Amino acid sequence: GVKPPCETITAPRIRLAPNELEKRIDIIGKIPHAAREGTVRPCPRVLNLAHQSLGDRYQYDALRAFIELNSTIQVLNLDGNELDDICDLNLDNVKRLYLSGNNFASFSSLPAMPRVEELYLKKNFITGTYGLTREKFPCLTKLCVFANPIEAGPNYRRELKEALPTLRWVDMFDLAAEDRRRENKLKAGKY
Repeated sequence: GVKPPCETITAPRIRLAPNELEKRIDIIGKIPHAAREGTVRPCPRVLNLAHQSLGDRYQYDALRAFIELNSTIQVLNLDGNELDDICDLNLDNVKRLYLSGNNFASFSSLPAMPRVEELYLKKNFITGTYGLTREKFPCLTKLCVFANPIEAGPNYRRELKEALPTLRWVDMFDLAAEDRRRENKLKAGKY
């Protein structure tokens, strides 16, 4: 019999070795076609592709084909891949996305993600809120931007909340609790 599709794929090797690069066009071109032709389509929910140097142009094509093939992914880990722009990836079903340790400079380098609830962007180069909009991230409630230049601003969490009102947590801080503390200080005349 046919095995049912797996729900978790942990660190598969999708990078191509140098001796495979000559054949890479054929390999990458066959991935989506094979998926459409297959009787059992993979349905992973979790995909861990951390630390595979997928930011290299020749590796990124394989990533794009692999994401297209596995469109049911809800948790995606792309930490430490030297990525700087993933706007052309279809991440419509992703609910939790890990992008720490990459080279993103703004939220505009990310695709619209209608279902993403948690986004982890630690150790990137995010300097402001450009590209962080309700239209792009309507369900985002938890955002982590530790070790980014934006963190140096004294009110960066408030700026992020103003840009995206759906946010409830920024860098492990409960924004509602922080607002209550600020209100209490104002009432007490201590702010």
